[in-house]
Amino acid sequence: MSAHKPNIILIILDTLRSDRILSEYDGRELTPTLNSLLKDSIYFENCICNHTWTVPSHISMLTGLYSTQNALFSGERKRLYKGIPFLPEILKSNGYKTLCYSENPWINKKTGLSNGFDVVSNNWKTTTYILQKLKFYRNSILLINIINYFFQIFGKESIIRYLWSQIQFFLEKLLKLITIRLYWRKILLNREDSINKVEKFRNILTKNADNEPIFIMFNIMATHNPYIIPIKYYRLFNLKLKEIKSMKNFFLNPVQYGLITNLFNDPLPENQLLLIEKFYNACVSYTDLILRKILNVIEKTQFPNKTHIIITSDHGEHLGTKSDHYFWNHAVFQSVFEPLIKVPLLLYNNKSKKGMKINDQVQLKDIYYTILDMAGIDSKDNSLIQQISTNKFPEIIYGDHIKDKDNILEICTKFGTDIRKVNLKKVLSDISFLRTNNYKFIKYESNIEELYDLIEDPNEYDNLIKKKTQVANDLRKRLSHLKKIINNKSNLESQITTNEKTVLKNTINKLKWNKI
Repeated sequence: MSAHKPNIILIILDTLRSDRILSEYDGRELTPTLNSLLKDSIYFENCICNHTWTVPSHISMLTGLYSTQNALFSGERKRLYKGIPFLPEILKSNGYKTLCYSENPWINKKTGLSNGFDVVSNNWKTTTYILQKLKFYRNSILLINIINYFFQIFGKESIIRYLWSQIQFFLEKLLKLITIRLYWRKILLNREDSINKVEKFRNILTKNADNEPIFIMFNIMATHNPYIIPIKYYRLFNLKLKEIKSMKNFFLNPVQYGLITNLFNDPLPENQLLLIEKFYNACVSYTDLILRKILNVIEKTQFPNKTHIIITSDHGEHLGTKSDHYFWNHAVFQSVFEPLIKVPLLLYNNKSKKGMKINDQVQLKDIYYTILDMAGIDSKDNSLIQQISTNKFPEIIYGDHIKDKDNILEICTKFGTDIRKVNLKKVLSDISFLRTNNYKFIKYESNIEELYDLIEDPNEYDNLIKKKTQVANDLRKRLSHLKKIINNKSNLESQITTNEKTVLKNTINKLKWNKI
């Protein structure tokens, strides 16, 4: 029976903005592979992610719940609660082989995002991971950790431990700066080519490609800061060594430089903005080449069954321009604006060449229901397939940005940020939003509110909270009602089960999800 189930491949192009699809830069098509798929795909022009960074967004995609609901049980936003039915585990219990190729270090056992996969192939791409490969940096950090252990054991006086913590932070910061100065060429110019890594993953794929259906999740990090890719792909965008060198500190210290824009809304210099966009676009183009390799590997594997391919991103990215409200990257404390929450989404079926463009808004968390529907496990109204069939798309979409307030204050303090110049009411407040096809209502925990007309004002410059009071009142009430449902733990407890294979399928079929 399982042999007749389709293969399902979820490709997450991490941090890819929606507006890069069908775009050109300096006369060059940025995403030719993606563009070529559009004529045979269902393309959602207005897909909204419910959360603004990797872990909560992946939890939402792979559970069908808001990350906020997961946090009711796990107690935090950086870890999946084990009792929540998790997509790879559900598929595995229904006869699927489950594989994961990940360049994102957040997909691991600690966060729970690698749960349920038979095989996980890691090719992590973060700056910290790259630095840890350098012997000088690795040994120096080891020495600092040994000293830290000594102070934890013998430094009983709190003042001593506090002073050491400040010294430790300074030493780690200095070490990073020294390492970057000494080894920046090695860090920036000797990047492993993901295209080669995907080709090697093909061997794993071939071993697992038999009569059993297969679920594969790819996470590709090429468009994620620090925008480091193999130098030959920079050259396609005429990026020279001097430009790479001029941006080395900026890209290798994203937290420090991000504070400039994300706390103060201070515009970056024009020449820097131009280079940021150029580097990001080069990474987008490289991502498209990786996608082409993934599709090529899938084609050559010659799966016997029908194959569904879902291509999306977990969140967008700010690039520091006016339309980004002068924010840069996605670790932003004051934004749920469109560049950050609007992501590409394509559904492609290798046995059906039916192209369709959907303008109505859809949400990323419904990928969970869509995959269960594709697999023939469960069919809910939340499935994108059912939404298309009935022409009923979400009237409202909820999302939030829950912050680690202690961490934000610690970062500000350690980097010497003048807190008095920061709008702490916004920076430290959790953000919720409610989006319709026409409007977006944003509410900060500190009761700051914003309302934008997405049709007349797509860049969200003009806050209409005091001008369109009737619309604001309606969305305010709906947001309040929805949050009560989302945050009601007792409503969810009947839906939570242990991950025992014998009961998982029956439990999933009995779920009564809120259609929100």
